[in-house]
Amino acid sequence: MSACERCSLEDKLLQCCGSYPMTGEKRAIMASGCGPINACPHLCPQGMCGIYEHRPQACREFFCDSYARLSLIEY
Repeated sequence: MSACERCSLEDKLLQCCGSYPMTGEKRAIMASGCGPINACPHLCPQGMCGIYEHRPQACREFFCDSYARLSLIEY
């Protein structure tokens, strides 16, 4: 399991997935366990990026402190 998969949906919305970085676009998604939320249109209901392999440069360059911290934890 990757650090991004362990990150809570709430943290993702605040830090990286609250909107599409190129346009600021948001759309309502039915998130697992919490109902409709506004987020990046490419965020899947399970909380993962639906275009990860083709995500824009702004997403690729985003540095997440939580990801760095969680990546160091051995499971």
